[in-house]
Amino acid sequence: MSARSAAGAVGGMLFMDANDLFIYGLKQLRSGSWQDAFSAFRLVIDLQPTFAEAYTYSCIAQYQLGNHDAAMQDYDESIEMWPNIPEAYLFRGILYGHRSEHAKAISLSRSS
Repeated sequence: MSARSAAGAVGGMLFMDANDLFIYGLKQLRSGSWQDAFSAFRLVIDLQPTFAEAYTYSCIAQYQLGNHDAAMQDYDESIEMWPNIPEAYLFRGILYGHRSEHAKAISLSRSS
């Protein structure tokens, strides 16, 4: 299925492309609907595996759902694909702090 055909359904809504689905995911993230946001971002990633922003925001939803290891993995993917996306570094640093990996968080802030 291409990103321009019917992309898929999340939260009972049908989306026609990955960009609309990404925007929906952002709205769900802002409203605190972590699972719907995560589902939307994962579908965007399935449709467009190089959509680095979807990885970054998927991580935020995963973090809120308590999936910290998976969130860290997606942050790493996002940074590898698009090393100039500041949000990935910011949120990865927060996750390091949450996991009590303070030296990594400090090192990341100095290298970014």
